[in-house]
Amino acid sequence: MTLFFLFLTHFNHFCDPLQFMGQWFEAAVVSTCPHYMQRKRGNPVIVAVQLQHVASESNFTMTATTIRNGSCKQTSTVYGLTYTPGRFFHHVARLGADVDSQVVRTNYDEYAMMLLLSTEKPSGNKTTIVKLYSRTKDVSPAALDDFQTLVRRHGMSEDTIITNQNKGTLTVVFSLSRSDCTVNVLTVFSPSRLMCKSELELWSFTCLYFTWLWECVHAGATVHTHTHTHTHTHTHTHTHQVNVLSSFGS
Repeated sequence: MTLFFLFLTHFNHFCDPLQFMGQWFEAAVVSTCPHYMQRKRGNPVIVAVQLQHVASESNFTMTATTIRNGSCKQTSTVYGLTYTPGRFFHHVARLGADVDSQVVRTNYDEYAMMLLLSTEKPSGNKTTIVKLYSRTKDVSPAALDDFQTLVRRHGMSEDTIITNQNKGTLTVVFSLSRSDCTVNVLTVFSPSRLMCKSELELWSFTCLYFTWLWECVHAGATVHTHTHTHTHTHTHTHTHQVNVLSSFGS
């Protein structure tokens, strides 16, 4: 009865599921499952989460992107909506587990705290997971304090909380050369969200191309063009070699 009252107390303010959609970052987590905690400790990296809901459907999709062993990993989970605001359901086939997920507290714009209650079948093993999400990679001290209080309320120690680390800094090295212009550029930036390989390659190539053009023009290099009296134009360009190295800082 106490647990049920606790849920009702926190769910009363969850009024707009659409406002809850969008991008979040999994900033901290704790669980009663030793195997889950061991896996999270082995890779305590901030997880970028994108929530998408189609108005005509009774579910939403959570796409989680993270870095593991130097590579970008992405998974998608479909959550079913329920008649209780802030309460969702999904099934983990690999574990044979039904999971009830509940938004315990959120202000939509800054943070969200979620309680996940998992029941494995047919063993009946139960697992509790509490997660702290943030709209940015930085979590306010007040939100972290509230999260610690929630963790203690569910019988877990705040000392066991895993605070995920920001490893989203991308280093891009441009090495450009052509017969009349040689440029070496090192750019370090932190993307607003974690990007997978195809996106990184596209972003890197775009940066490379425009940086190359700007540096070559700045260095006084020119593209030789001549026009004949007939209707088409011949443009002579020089062959250039591009090497791009992109990696996430550790």
